[in-house]
Amino acid sequence: MEETESKSVTCAADTDKLDDNWEMIHFGNTTAQSHTSNTDGDAYNNLWELAFGGDPTVAENQVGATAFGSIGTSTTELQFQRPKNYASTGIIYQIRTSTDIAGWNNVGSSVAKPPIGIDAHKE
Repeated sequence: MEETESKSVTCAADTDKLDDNWEMIHFGNTTAQSHTSNTDGDAYNNLWELAFGGDPTVAENQVGATAFGSIGTSTTELQFQRPKNYASTGIIYQIRTSTDIAGWNNVGSSVAKPPIGIDAHKE
C-alpha cells in the first residue's frame, strides 16, 4: 500500500484575502484586518506584507526587496524576497512581460538558492 501525504492549506475562511494563520500570528484574530489595511503605517498594505514577508505590525522601509539586472546580453535577472512558507499562503507569484502593455506573456522561471545573508524567514 502506498502512503500519501496531504497538506492542508488554510487561506482566508473569511473574505479578506489574507491567510488566517498569518493573521493569527500577527494580529491574534482573523476579523480585524483586511488585505488593504496598513496598521503599521508604512508604505505596504497587509497583502503586500504577507506576499513578501513583511511584518504588518512594524513600519518597515522596504518590504519585498528586489534586484533587477542584466547578466550578459540575453539574460535578465529578477530577484525578490518572499516568505519561506509562501506555498501555504495561497499566493501565486507570476512574472509576465509585454512589449505593448496590451498583450502579456508568461516568463519561464529558474529557481536557485537564495543569496547568503537573506532573512531566515524569507527566501
